[in-house]
Amino acid sequence: MFNIKSFINFLGRNKLYTFVTIFGFALALMFVILLSLYTREQFTVDNYHLNGERIVVVAYVVAIPAIWYLCGMWLKDFPYRISISPMVYIISGLVALLVASATIFWQAYQAMMVPPAITLKK
Repeated sequence: MFNIKSFINFLGRNKLYTFVTIFGFALALMFVILLSLYTREQFTVDNYHLNGERIVVVAYVVAIPAIWYLCGMWLKDFPYRISISPMVYIISGLVALLVASATIFWQAYQAMMVPPAITLKK
C-alpha cells in the first residue's frame, strides 16, 4: 500500500531526485501549455484547409514506412524482442483520419454558424 509519509521522507532524503522530478514536471507542463497555445493560434477558422483529410492521409502514408523501419531498428537490440503487427498501424491511421475528419467538420460547422454580417465587418 502506498504510504504518503514514507514518500515524503523519501523526497526529503533524496533532494537531487526531488529537484530533477519537479524541474522535469514543470518543464513538461510549460511545453504542453506552449504547444497548446501555438496549436490554438495555428488552427483557427481563418486557416481552414479544404483538403485537410488529404493532408492527413499523405502524412500517414509517408510516415508509416519510416516508423516501421525505425521501430524495427530500435526493437532489434532488446533481449525480449516483440514484433509489431501491421494492424497497429492500420488502426492508428484510421483513428487519425477520424480525428482529422471530426476536427474539419467542427471547424466548418463553426464557420457556418457565424453570421455573414459579422464576417464582413471584420
